[in-house]
Amino acid sequence: MRLPKTDIDEVQSTLKAVLTKLKAHESAWPFAKPVDAAEVPEYYGHIKFPIDLKTMGDRLKQRYYVHPHLFKADMRRMYHNCCQFNAEDTEYFKAGRALNEYFEQLWTEHGFVA
Repeated sequence: MRLPKTDIDEVQSTLKAVLTKLKAHESAWPFAKPVDAAEVPEYYGHIKFPIDLKTMGDRLKQRYYVHPHLFKADMRRMYHNCCQFNAEDTEYFKAGRALNEYFEQLWTEHGFVA
């Protein structure tokens, strides 16, 4: 991945802006927080590496994302988990696809490449 941004603070700021926009997207609601095991008890038996927008926000605050590819990897994992757990005709799958498409658009708009 070629990254034009070199200042870690600038990268963190940009990732925060991307995450804020993702959280505000109309299709973000299924991904806003971790899946509740009481509501969906089988989820954690199928999904070994869960991720959600809240956890990504926590990771951003902890400066876990020392390189943008880590952020993108979490987004890809979230989408993969969604596709793996939900059928294509569900509102969750459709929301995941829409949010992923929006993410890819934001990623490019904010100057990240591949």
